[in-house]
Amino acid sequence: MANRFSQLGLLGSLYTAQLIPNMFFTVALPVYLRSRGASLETVSLLSLLFLPWCFKFLWSPLVDRYGYTRWGHYRAWIFGTQSIAAVLIVICALFDVQAHLGSLVGLMLLITFFCATQDIATDAFAVGLLPVGDREVGNGIQSMGGYLGSIIGAGGMLVLLDHWAWTPTMLLLAVVMILSMMPMLGVQERSVPSPAAPEPASIWRYYGQQFSAFCQRPGMKSWLLLLVLYATGGSMGYTMLQPLMVDLGLSLGHIGWLLGIVGSGAGIGGAIAAIPLIRRLSRKWALSAIAILQAIVLLGCLLPALGLQQTVVPVVILFHVGLGFASTIMHTTFMDRTTPTTAGFDYSFQSSVSYIGGIGAAAISGLLVTHMGYPLFFGLCSLLSLLSIAVIYGCLGNIEPQSPILNPAEVASGQR
Repeated sequence: MANRFSQLGLLGSLYTAQLIPNMFFTVALPVYLRSRGASLETVSLLSLLFLPWCFKFLWSPLVDRYGYTRWGHYRAWIFGTQSIAAVLIVICALFDVQAHLGSLVGLMLLITFFCATQDIATDAFAVGLLPVGDREVGNGIQSMGGYLGSIIGAGGMLVLLDHWAWTPTMLLLAVVMILSMMPMLGVQERSVPSPAAPEPASIWRYYGQQFSAFCQRPGMKSWLLLLVLYATGGSMGYTMLQPLMVDLGLSLGHIGWLLGIVGSGAGIGGAIAAIPLIRRLSRKWALSAIAILQAIVLLGCLLPALGLQQTVVPVVILFHVGLGFASTIMHTTFMDRTTPTTAGFDYSFQSSVSYIGGIGAAAISGLLVTHMGYPLFFGLCSLLSLLSIAVIYGCLGNIEPQSPILNPAEVASGQR
């Protein structure tokens, strides 16, 4: 039992740490720079720092294939990438944020790249660490870690910036990154056979084989379509909920409190609530529950869209409960659809499809609202969420979790 808690605590610390820099750079830093006179064009460019998270699947096969097995294949990646990120954060602390913003953005892009790579390794490490029966708990911890990272990175670090200024805040961030790795010293990695090493001349063929093998699994194309549908409805609705609150006359402070503190707290509650539910329901029922809940919440957005300002708080709470709920279930299902030898790629590709679908949908949401108005727009978002149920029952085959395929040498020795 103690070992199980140490494993879950480790995953929670790693998932929290990897999100803190990203949320700090893309949420807190734009506010800080704008308050000191930075242009909107400059502030908006910081959103590009999220790109490594969208395209991390491109280098995930290399994380699966290459590693320092003496430390543990994925443990070596986690220690290495997070340590490099911490060093780069210390270097950032030495620069003046306004005088050297261009150089800092380049360093921040490297930091988010290494954090995204750490996420590849952490997801793959979790696949090997957690037995099938603990996957929903582990992914609930992941969702909670993400929300906690958001609270610390977007809210807490902004407060520190206001009181401590740039250099000490960045140094503290580096310390947090290092300390979050300490629980890993007491957790061993399960040995997993690595895929065959590609020859340098055939590296592109190796990538092609990874993509092809993944997409040709039974029901995988329908599953990827489902991920896009989920991301489209939810991301469009959440993106436009924020300007809707501005249009309703809420102050920036009130919006920040709702989205950052109240919303993140509700998201943690949703992540916790999903754990016992996914244990009792089949995967298809759990995925359907996400679609129905998301559709209801998006329809609920019609109330503030029609001018009922007093409904904003419950809508925001329900929206984040739904996001936390969906995060636990979706990431658990990601883990179900991985194989141990390519866990980094399998997991990263699924999450990247979801990210890219969400970003694409968010990008056109403003145009749709301009032409449709808020009420019709939120109705469309709700309909897109309900369409995913047709994919679940019309296209997906059996998606119930299976025990991972073990290395024959491990089976012979009685290891799991």
